[in-house]
Amino acid sequence: MASFWTIVISLVIVGVIGYVTSRPKIPKGLRPVPEPKGLPITGHALDLPEYPEKKYMEWAREYGELFKIQLGGNEWVFVNIDEAVKIS
Repeated sequence: MASFWTIVISLVIVGVIGYVTSRPKIPKGLRPVPEPKGLPITGHALDLPEYPEKKYMEWAREYGELFKIQLGGNEWVFVNIDEAVKIS
């Protein structure tokens, strides 16, 4: 039984170290993209209602022209200013 818990604790430690070291480093002079607080694994998926457009608009008013959210393992970046989006 002790070896089972040793394996479980080792996997948790490796997972935490992998998560912390895999986060991208922000280059000097730049600031991180703002984001609302979310849960570690699901991110903001549980915060979204059936029709998420209203929640996106609320976050845009709160965080400005650029913000990001995490939905599961994916990060979504929202750009809320026409000048920042170039359509060819």
